Amino acid sequence: MTNKEMEEITGSKQIRNTAANLRKFGMLKGEPSNMRDYHRKLIVAGQNKINKKGVRVYCVELGKEFSCSPATIRSDYAIMKRYGLII
Repeated sequence: MTNKEMEEITGSKQIRNTAANLRKFGMLKGEPSNMRDYHRKLIVAGQNKINKKGVRVYCVELGKEFSCSPATIRSDYAIMKRYGLII
């Protein structure tokens, strides 16, 4: 069953969004990763270091360092945490 067929059955784009997130972080076999430098820095930092500083503060710092919106970084952080990339 294709994503489009599943979308028609379920009536949502959730499957497509999940696949895009998995693809973005290189979690689908045969698919290249589309991670940016701040994604890699989040993974290296790990959950403990991020929690010590605070998620918002850490994301603001990364936003300044990589010229990216802190809200975007926080959103990606939540997705990465959900999929077990940040431990």
